[in-house]
Amino acid sequence: MCTLHLEHIDHLTDMIARLDTRIDEASLPFVQQTALLETIPGIGERAAQVIISEIGVEMARSPQRRTWRRGRVVSGEQRIRRQAPLR
Repeated sequence: MCTLHLEHIDHLTDMIARLDTRIDEASLPFVQQTALLETIPGIGERAAQVIISEIGVEMARSPQRRTWRRGRVVSGEQRIRRQAPLR
């Protein structure tokens, strides 16, 4: 039984190593941006790669500023309409 578990662990370790290699190869074009993100305290290489994979490196694509509110994106126009009237 222990041999089965050890073989499974070895298989998972091998898969993780293969995925790490693929991630490193895919992030080669973004070495400069990754290094820049790593200057932020608490952001390591893997976190920087995840940030780039999620939001990309071109921030000019977003035409309007958006923020997160209660788990969903809210645009600036929606924020203005939702504000309570001044008394």
